Order: sequence, then structure tokens, then C-alpha cells
Amino acid sequence: MVTIEMYKRIAVQCLKTGLQNVDEEQEESTIIRFVMEQLQLAITNKFHRHYSPQLTVFCYMLNAAISSAYSFLRDEKILCVPSVNILRKVSRRLSAANGLDNASYLKLRVSKLNEFERNTVLIID
Repeated sequence: MVTIEMYKRIAVQCLKTGLQNVDEEQEESTIIRFVMEQLQLAITNKFHRHYSPQLTVFCYMLNAAISSAYSFLRDEKILCVPSVNILRKVSRRLSAANGLDNASYLKLRVSKLNEFERNTVLIID
């Protein structure tokens, strides 16, 4: 019997194959990567999920701007997004002894975003 998880895995593979024919800077590429990540997260146990830097930064900015909307997305399970506790961990000081702080961490995360994603985060901010 074919399960829904198998269909999700097949969909991820199809999207990966299709992504090879799309320019990475195109908006379409960003959307496909987002859908792929959401499908992969939906397959993964919620205690073993690893969120991309792009999704983490987006969720952090959304939660900071409109926490009620972010809570609604989480509570209604519309998207697979990190918990507020994970977002708090991202935003608090990492290690004063190592010289790492919020700004350094977020700069590292933002450096992984493409131009479109950076502009989106800037607009939201």
C-alpha cells in the first residue's frame, strides 16, 4: 500500500529534478525550495526537524513583526515552522565568551539568503 509519506517523498524528488532546470535567482526557484522544505519537514518527526537558515530568519522576522499571525500559523499547522522557543534561542546571546552575539549569528544566517530573500526580510522588518 502506498502511503502519503511516499507520495511526499516522490513529490520532493520531482521538485528536485525540476529545480535543475530553473535559474537559482528566479522567484520560481525560491518558491520550489520552500515547498520542498515544507514537504520534507512534514515527513520528519517534529522533534527531529532541521529548519533552513532562510526559513528560520523568515520565521524570526514574522514572529517579531506579528507574533499573533505566527502563532496562528503554528497552532493551525498551516506550515511547518520552528517553535517560539527555537526562535528565542536564535535571538538570545549565543556566547559572550566566544564573542558571538545576536548580530553575528543573524549576519551568518542572512549571508545564506539570496538577494530576493534578503529584500523580503528587509521589507518585513
